[in-house]
Amino acid sequence: EWRNFYPEFKIWPETPERDLYSAIVFLSPNDWRNRKALGYDMWSEPIRREAMEMARDKNEAALTHKVVLVQEKLGEALPGLNLYVPLFRKKTALLSDADKKKAILGYVYAPFRAQILFKAIFSEYDMIMDVEIYDGETLSPVNLIYDHDPQVPKTNASISKTIDIYGRKLTSLYRDWK
Repeated sequence: EWRNFYPEFKIWPETPERDLYSAIVFLSPNDWRNRKALGYDMWSEPIRREAMEMARDKNEAALTHKVVLVQEKLGEALPGLNLYVPLFRKKTALLSDADKKKAILGYVYAPFRAQILFKAIFSEYDMIMDVEIYDGETLSPVNLIYDHDPQVPKTNASISKTIDIYGRKLTSLYRDWK
């Protein structure tokens, strides 16, 4: 049983009692940073809950809006994204939303630190252009998830593209460095 590995495990934050909880019970790698997130009730937070409900109701992977990952140190507050995949009871009909609500066991999820994820994706553009990624279609500082080089003047000619990925819109903005 997983509790043998984490005898101090408890669900947090404390919230009024409700029917459904979705606490983190395992993260890999099992390091000090990820252990800080164990027990966190993702259902208690509206942005995460919205993606989890979407994943359950559509029976497919769903991405959150921009979040601060629970693993991050206080004061660091780097933007992140969570991807949720629903896990249902075996041999259960999933014909309606009510069926899915009864059959849901939990979620397999992947937290992504946006800086690390997008730096890896856009590494081939390193010397060609600046890339910015925004949560949604509005290009505002509050929606900024990733900025490859914040020092690049924001007046350069740019191209933007919005894509729908796992139920969320992300907008990429490309700027020439010249």
